[in-house]
Amino acid sequence: MGDRAKNKGRMAIYTMAGFYLIYMSTRIFKGISQSSGGEKIVLILAMVLFAVIGAGLMIWATKKGYELVKQDKEALELSKKIKEENENQTVLDKEKLNETKK
Repeated sequence: MGDRAKNKGRMAIYTMAGFYLIYMSTRIFKGISQSSGGEKIVLILAMVLFAVIGAGLMIWATKKGYELVKQDKEALELSKKIKEENENQTVLDKEKLNETKK
């Protein structure tokens, strides 16, 4: 498995981790009503922290993953273009060779 594939997989895992942090934030929000005092403050801080980090992680990983896919697509298109140019050049070389033989 190449580095590019590993990076794409890593970005997918980061996106899932961000989603999980947001999920945990919603679970904490549902449980806040059962707590009181200092525990409530800690839960609110954890909830906000999980939500912010989770959203940031999801956005960053999705953006980075999209960039990797876009780069792969551009590299594939460039490869096809170079292959076509090489084929065209080979045809021209054969034609020149045939002309010189005449």
